[in-house]
Amino acid sequence: MEAGAMTDLILKTADEISQEAFAAMVNSYMKNGTPFLGMTSPNDYEAFLRMCRAHESGKRLPRGSVPYTRYFMCDAQGVIYAQGDVRHYPSESLTRYEGYLGYGTVPDYRGMGFGTQMCRLLLEKARQWGYREVIITCNIENQASARIIEKNGGQLLEICYWQQQRSFMKRYCCQLA
Repeated sequence: MEAGAMTDLILKTADEISQEAFAAMVNSYMKNGTPFLGMTSPNDYEAFLRMCRAHESGKRLPRGSVPYTRYFMCDAQGVIYAQGDVRHYPSESLTRYEGYLGYGTVPDYRGMGFGTQMCRLLLEKARQWGYREVIITCNIENQASARIIEKNGGQLLEICYWQQQRSFMKRYCCQLA
């Protein structure tokens, strides 16, 4: 991607990405040893779409989760550089540990600024969802994510222990108003 083209990136929903773009993303995660949300094959496209639609409408959610919309940051050709989600409303668990949005950079594109851009675009979406402030968390060991949050105006609230994940988390607040 050429310099300056980062401003041309847009967010798409799962229904708007192509099967080819999905396959390339899944392959990047698998090549780097991490499945993408449990998807281990480019052939999981239809199952993934069903999962996204169900979760967005509040169906078949993991216990304790709230509905969310998953977004993909793409260029004009549909290449996916990052993905993330905005939870539709806060809950106690989201406020304390998980955060109101989450994001990840496709492994082939890490370290190139795409995570920072994805977080910025998700914060804009969160504003559209009615949020005036957003809690974002990251594992204390994930310094790249902490830098992304801080570049997007995140103010560290605290470091807390999340028993379920058996890890320390940094909690940030981003003001949107």
